[in-house]
Amino acid sequence: MAGSILRAPVPHKRLTKLSDPALKFCRQPVDCTNDGLQLHMTHMSKTPSGNTASKLHDPYDITTDNRYAVTGMGEIHVYRVHVSRKGNDKFEVETFEVQGTKTKSYMKKKTITIQSGKDSEWMAGAFPQSRQLQISSDGGIGKKLKFYAGCGGVGDFDWESDETGTAGPYCKIEKNGAEITCDVPMLDDVGK
Repeated sequence: MAGSILRAPVPHKRLTKLSDPALKFCRQPVDCTNDGLQLHMTHMSKTPSGNTASKLHDPYDITTDNRYAVTGMGEIHVYRVHVSRKGNDKFEVETFEVQGTKTKSYMKKKTITIQSGKDSEWMAGAFPQSRQLQISSDGGIGKKLKFYAGCGGVGDFDWESDETGTAGPYCKIEKNGAEITCDVPMLDDVGK
């Protein structure tokens, strides 16, 4: 059942700036009773000798780097979506959890059809928990793809293949747009 990539199963709001009124945070004077979601460190990495050593790598490795979470929502993981375009409307899609230079497979290669200007079906099992994946195409090979990963709640994430985040582009585009690999952050236990 495909719907618009801009309409999640349950509406969500993408925050666009720190002054966005939907963003809850502690204001001066400090009173965190209005704070619904805080980012915090849940684990500091250790050196081989057992000393703590604050570190983050690119790509992020949740098994060895510092770990971060949003209060009450779970830890932040990085997931990879790999798309191979096999024609203007044929796609092979697979997903992974990124653990530094290693990956853990979630959804094995799945062949789907996406007509230009249309959305794919929702792909269950693309990520842990109840989060699904949907992709929309702007046209043939080399044209922009739109992605939505979510279950209609906090932690849903949408992006475009040509979009840049704080740390750089979400996607690496190769072979004139026939191969697209995107690394994106997501919370690990949405729906719990």
